[in-house]
Amino acid sequence: MTPHFRKVRPWRNLITGLSTSTALLLALSAPANDIRANDTGANDISAPPAPLYNPSAPIQSVPAHVADHAQKFDGLCAPVTGPGPSHYANRRVHALNTLMEKTPLGRHAWEQAAGYEKGPAWICFTPSSDMYAFYYTGAGVLVLNSDLPEAEHIAAIPHELRHLEQERRGFTADALGMTDTEARLHLQLAKEADAEAFATLTLWEQKQAGYPAGWDAHNNTAMCPETMNNCYAMISKTFEAVATADPNAITDGTAARAAFREWYADLELMDRYERHHYGYMGRGRHFSPRGSLSSHSVPTDDFAKAVTGLGFIAPYGFDYLGGDVAKILKQPAHSTKIYYRDDPSP
Repeated sequence: MTPHFRKVRPWRNLITGLSTSTALLLALSAPANDIRANDTGANDISAPPAPLYNPSAPIQSVPAHVADHAQKFDGLCAPVTGPGPSHYANRRVHALNTLMEKTPLGRHAWEQAAGYEKGPAWICFTPSSDMYAFYYTGAGVLVLNSDLPEAEHIAAIPHELRHLEQERRGFTADALGMTDTEARLHLQLAKEADAEAFATLTLWEQKQAGYPAGWDAHNNTAMCPETMNNCYAMISKTFEAVATADPNAITDGTAARAAFREWYADLELMDRYERHHYGYMGRGRHFSPRGSLSSHSVPTDDFAKAVTGLGFIAPYGFDYLGGDVAKILKQPAHSTKIYYRDDPSP
């Protein structure tokens, strides 16, 4: 099926007379408020859009399709557009919204949640010893680990919001007509890699705008093992290395593409998702270090065609994957280049 892309006003429309790449670079290098410092009214092209969250709105009751989830998480849930019954959840959601609306990607992701087909998405909080965050496809419910500090929530929320957007754009196994188990697994892995690439780009954008908390939390390798497996920080470090080496890597999608590819360089991380979604026994207890030549799974060309458009970034107006997932996965990951020095043959 053809994915539906929701139209979102990109940054280049806010900066009259500049090229797409120049406008985007300026937007990424300046605090978000600077561009809007001279607002004079609602008719000004630079006037800020209306906030997506209204803390003064009437309290929303839990809708039927969210009720079971809210009960499971002791009612610690709140909608993304305004207050719900839980004061705790309201406070956390409002704080996340305030930050996400500072940049184009953050606002776009939140806008997708606010416009969810069944009604505004809800964010729930629950303590957990082994869960970071997740999204319930078909329900518009995101869940964050309440034991984590706020910076970790900032790092996690763009990833989960991207999953919601993937669903809205038709990237689910059922919508794509995928019945084969292997194809469904490849889709899930590609969606996870895309969500992480989108999150990394969003956190980088926040960092460039003067809000580095989420990026710093994501980019922290302190808890990573020596093998650098099961380590999300290597994805953001790859993104940063590519973006630093080439100033155009943000605007042409190269940095996001490198982050997507780096996700597949972690055998242990992939194993976790395989076992979680499909109950596989996994690849074994011992994993090759990140960057090993066997550290990625390449889907068929037919699969790659089926997920064309998965990497579309609406505010930037491009598909960073270029419509060819298989080709990207046949290339060595950035960490492979680091650990093996020379680029190995795919």
